[in-house]
Amino acid sequence: MIGVVPNAFLAARVMSPRAGSSARSLLRRDAGRDRKLVIAAILFVVAFKTLQPLHPGFLFTGYIATLLACR
Repeated sequence: MIGVVPNAFLAARVMSPRAGSSARSLLRRDAGRDRKLVIAAILFVVAFKTLQPLHPGFLFTGYIATLLACR
């Protein structure tokens, strides 16, 4: 979910009918990318605080695999 939720947020933001090709919409896309990183960071913090026992190697491997599969 850490990989899917932020990507879904960004896709919804970029593909929205309001997203045009103007300079303002391009700035909104950049803000969406920044928010995507913030959402991922928050989800990582939640995972580290709530999932016990947590094996960080498995978590990051799954995250990277999810990112590669979403491309």
